[in-house]
Amino acid sequence: MIRSVVTALPLAFLAVGVACRFGAAGDGSFALIASSIAFAIASFAHGVRAVGLLRTGILFCLGTTLPFLLEALSVGTCMIGCYDYTAKLGPQLIGVPIVIPLGWFNTCYVAIAVTNLALDGSVAGAPSRPIRIILVSLLTAFVQAAWDLAGDPMMVHVEHAWVWHAGGRFFGIPFGNYIGWVEVAFMVNLMYRFWQTELPLPSLRPMSPWLTVVPVLMYATSGGPTMTSSEPLATRLLPPFALGFALVAAGLRSFQVQRPAVTAPMPADQGDPVHTNRPGGLPGMPSPSRQLWAVDWRSGAPIELAILVVSGVVFVGYALVQLQHIRVASYLGLSWPALASALGALSLAHAGLYLGWRHALLFLTIALTVSLGAEYVGVQTGAVFGAYHYTDVLGAKVLGVVPWIVPVTYFAILYPSYVVAAVLLVGSVEATFRRPIWLSLLIAGVSGLAMTAWDVTMDPVMSGPLGAWVWDQPGEWFGVPFHNFVGWVVTNSAIVALFLIASRALVLRPVARRDRGWPTLAIVTAWGTLWVADLFLGHPVETKLVAPFVMGIPMALAWLRAHALPSYRGISPLAPGPTR
Repeated sequence: MIRSVVTALPLAFLAVGVACRFGAAGDGSFALIASSIAFAIASFAHGVRAVGLLRTGILFCLGTTLPFLLEALSVGTCMIGCYDYTAKLGPQLIGVPIVIPLGWFNTCYVAIAVTNLALDGSVAGAPSRPIRIILVSLLTAFVQAAWDLAGDPMMVHVEHAWVWHAGGRFFGIPFGNYIGWVEVAFMVNLMYRFWQTELPLPSLRPMSPWLTVVPVLMYATSGGPTMTSSEPLATRLLPPFALGFALVAAGLRSFQVQRPAVTAPMPADQGDPVHTNRPGGLPGMPSPSRQLWAVDWRSGAPIELAILVVSGVVFVGYALVQLQHIRVASYLGLSWPALASALGALSLAHAGLYLGWRHALLFLTIALTVSLGAEYVGVQTGAVFGAYHYTDVLGAKVLGVVPWIVPVTYFAILYPSYVVAAVLLVGSVEATFRRPIWLSLLIAGVSGLAMTAWDVTMDPVMSGPLGAWVWDQPGEWFGVPFHNFVGWVVTNSAIVALFLIASRALVLRPVARRDRGWPTLAIVTAWGTLWVADLFLGHPVETKLVAPFVMGIPMALAWLRAHALPSYRGISPLAPGPTR
């Protein structure tokens, strides 16, 4: 009877919280307070069912006490900016509404559950070594702060739940608010994750997928009202990109078989037909510490070396191009066409190495053809991306309309976006073949979302100060219409979907396996470099804050996921450690 009640509570209070949250916009304080309490109860009940009462109790104490104390300190001292809570969130203690600590616990639990599901396939997560605990805690802090990135403007400008007296650079909110969110979330996560390594995992029954997915649904609910009701209008673009990657990865894995805590080495991903469970330490195998980085002069070594060199060029070169105020880029003759071509060569080399050259050339052909066609039709009609035209900044144009570097850029950045999506959803880029149609379409959709995440930070710069193209009818996102981003998601998703469908007609030839996974880590890092530079050049200033969330979160998820996956490379320093 007790077990049935504990199982039913998360679902019941999730339903109450969702109903209250979607009915909260502008309707007074009751719905906001009720949804916060309902979600906190749902999180606590779900935690008891997923990781046990002791662990959930520890997280509850950490996730309410520490944030409450820091909130009270911030309100009294303007530590992260001067703000005060209004009466909309109910009774207050030391200037902080009593419901706020419950909200912090809820966001802490949901972020931990979502991150653990995305990385390890279970709410409890996998036992980890200290360095991985630190990195996962930092990633979880960003997953949690993404909630506030999308939601704070709505709570200020629509709900009027608190007031920033001096305003701020992010739609009236100071950057310090988000730095504070990451810091507090990181502290809570780090203490909880290290503390739980000292506790035995209780023997609990496996959860059904519909119970497992409860935290994921709460995470999704946080972005729903923002997409429909938030102000300013530009903030409605944030939830799909800030929350979407962790959301989709965790949601997909919620409906896979829930695994118990694993011992090192991790079992092979059942969805990956290429990787096999060959742990390090077998006769004739290099040591795990050397497998990840050592250059192996066997089959494919020249291509691996090229990937290493070109990824380094892209990382350094792109940063220099963005930092043109130091004039280093102009002295070296660097330009975006040159770097896009280098990134395209990196993408083609990686595709040839891991997919085989027939599949690599197929991806290249589809990407160049579809992107050029979409851009040509888009410029001529305005139907695909909105009304715009290219200037002469990007050089010579195909058919006098589209710069030649544009379709090259599509391939150069879409392929790494595809790698990120593949690692997040099925473990590796090789594992995307011969999948059910629905899963192929999901991989394609996330690839398109990853590609468009770059455009969210890049387009205001390219169409603004750099003047590479002009929007004839300026739109909602700093002059860029929402129509553009819809077109980007659809076009790039279509390219990957066509590739995955067309590849079924090709004979899937075995590709010689490598001992290391660093070429994939290199291309994910090169993709992530695109947002690192936006921290310096980002225009307008809001994009400097958006970039670490919309591109940094998927990059970190893919990086950690790729590190933990089993393969011939053995056990990496970041892989989960042995259980206690």
